[in-house]
Amino acid sequence: MQTGPVVGIAGASYDVARPWGDLATHGVPRSYVDHVLAAGGRPVILPPRSSDLLHALDAVVLAGGGDLEPHLYNRPDAPADGVDRDRDRVEIDLVRSAQRIGLPVLGVCRGAQILAVSYGGTLVPDLGRRSRT
Repeated sequence: MQTGPVVGIAGASYDVARPWGDLATHGVPRSYVDHVLAAGGRPVILPPRSSDLLHALDAVVLAGGGDLEPHLYNRPDAPADGVDRDRDRVEIDLVRSAQRIGLPVLGVCRGAQILAVSYGGTLVPDLGRRSRT
C-alpha cells in the first residue's frame, strides 16, 4: 500500500477533439501527476467545485494555464489570453477554502497568479521584453 501525502491537483475543463465530436474533459497535464508521484505523493485530480473534498487532502496544487480575468486584479484594460472566468472563480474559491482549514497550496505559473489574487494582490499584466543593458 502506498503511503505519502494525498495531493489534490485542481483540474481544468476543456474539449478534446475526437472523430465523433468533441469530448468534454476535466484534467491536468500528465507532468503534474508524474511530479507528485516522484515526490512520494498520491495525486488526486480535483473536479470543479470540489471544496468539500479538501478535508481528505494533505495539500493542493494549482496548475498553469491561460491568463486571469483582468477585472479580478482591478486592471480591466489589461491584455489577457486564454481567460477562463469559471476556472478563475472555482480556483479562487478553492484557495480560500483551503486557507480556512490550513491546507497548503502550491501555485505553478497561473496557479501562483491565482494565489496572489486570492489574497488581495495584483498582477503586472504584461512584462513585455526588457533589454539587458
